[in-house]
Amino acid sequence: MKKLRDDQKTTYFKNLIRHPLFETINIHTLSSIISIHYYPKNSLIYLQFDKVRYLYFLLDGSVTCHRQLPNGQETFMVNFDTYQDSLAPIKIINESLPSLQDTPQPQMSAPFSQYAISSQNNRHQLTVKAAQNTFVALLPINEFHKIFSEIESSQLFSWYDQQISHHLSKQYFLFDLLNLKTAQEKIAYYLLAHANNSGLVVISFSMKNLAGILSIRAETLCRTLRTLRIKGIIETHNLGFIIHKPKLLLDILEH
Repeated sequence: MKKLRDDQKTTYFKNLIRHPLFETINIHTLSSIISIHYYPKNSLIYLQFDKVRYLYFLLDGSVTCHRQLPNGQETFMVNFDTYQDSLAPIKIINESLPSLQDTPQPQMSAPFSQYAISSQNNRHQLTVKAAQNTFVALLPINEFHKIFSEIESSQLFSWYDQQISHHLSKQYFLFDLLNLKTAQEKIAYYLLAHANNSGLVVISFSMKNLAGILSIRAETLCRTLRTLRIKGIIETHNLGFIIHKPKLLLDILEH
């Protein structure tokens, strides 16, 4: 394992205590319960169906998440990259969070998805690998429960709700794609599900990966996007795409 410099470790822990989960914890306590691990590029962080033993916080670098399908194929699901989002420098990368036993659960909801997240007996539902040299903080689940008992419920529920909503909107909406048959429907659904209030859809990975998410050929994806651009429904943006006519995308889904 690559050894952390003292100043680097201090910086990481100072960033961690700004996370909503750790706001009431001092840096010395935090450093005694959290370990920081270095993962070289392409190394495995955890496997699909492994037991959830830690919360994983991405500190520096990039990771990719894949799901293995029943036929043995591995499908790209989502990536996390500390360089893409300066507003959220610390990201939790668990797709399955530990159950909070004997604790009332907050009400969850997410647009464009009819499915509720399930921890599947606290097993990881994705395989996560380092896309480049990456540092990750690991918080043992038993310590998570100890921290939870000391945190004001409303504070934790607010964070927990945001985290669940993020995973639902960014990952588990993909189950809805099973009901869509054509490439146009799948692409329209993806664009609508990921657009912000200005209609901007940020694509932080390759078109090949996007085609894999949608279970269509890369050539079909490019051809369909080109058709949508010609019709003025979308426009290419340096970050991805801008939707100009969302009603026409909805029409594609409704027919």
